[in-house]
Amino acid sequence: MRVFYISIILVALLVFGVLGEEKELTVKESIVITADNAILDKKREVTILTGRVVATSGKTEIAAEEIRAYGKLGEFTKIIADGNVSIRDKESDLVITGGHLEYFREREYVAVTDSPRLVVPKDNLVVTSKKMERFNRDKRCIATGEVVILKEDMSLRCGVSEYLEIGKKVILTCNPEVEVTKEGNRFSGDKIIYYPEEVKMEVVGNVKATITPKEEER
Repeated sequence: MRVFYISIILVALLVFGVLGEEKELTVKESIVITADNAILDKKREVTILTGRVVATSGKTEIAAEEIRAYGKLGEFTKIIADGNVSIRDKESDLVITGGHLEYFREREYVAVTDSPRLVVPKDNLVVTSKKMERFNRDKRCIATGEVVILKEDMSLRCGVSEYLEIGKKVILTCNPEVEVTKEGNRFSGDKIIYYPEEVKMEVVGNVKATITPKEEER
C-alpha cells in the first residue's frame, strides 16, 4: 500500500503523474492518505486515488475504493469518494457508510448517497435513508427519504430525521411514527423527539397511539 503525507503547504518536490512504485512523501503533516495507486494532475488540479483508499485528518477518517480530491494539493476544496465509502468521526463515535460521498471543505459539509447508513455505537443507534448529510461545524446529521431508525426493541420511521450529536437527540418530522416491536404499540404525531441514551421520546402535535393489550396468561 502506498503512503502519501499531504500538507496544507504545496510541496515543490512532488512529481505530478502516475506513481507506479511505492513512495513516501514526508512533509508538514495535515492529511495522511494511503492508497494502492495515485494520479496527481497539476494542470486539472485533481488528485485521484484508487485501491483501499484511506484519508485521515485529525479525528476524521474517510475510506473508499476511489477518492478524487479537487483543488491545489493541500488546498482541496471538494472530495468525491465512491465504492464502499465510510466516514468516521472518532470524537463523536459515529460512522456513516454508503456508496457515494461528497465533501465540501469550506462548508464542512458531507453528503452520502447510495444506501447510506449512520451508526452510533455508544447509543446503539442505526439510521438508514436515501440521503445522509453531516454538518461538521454543528455536529449534526440529517437523513432524508424513507428514514428508518432501529434501536433495541423500537423502530422509528419518517421522511426526515435530524440527529444532534450535542444533546444526543433525534428529531423526526414528515409523518413520523414509532413502533415498540416487542409490545406492538404504535405512536405517531407531527414531530417525534427521541433521546437514545435515555430511551425516551416525546410525541408532539396530532398525537395518535395504538396500544395492543397484553394477552392474559391462563
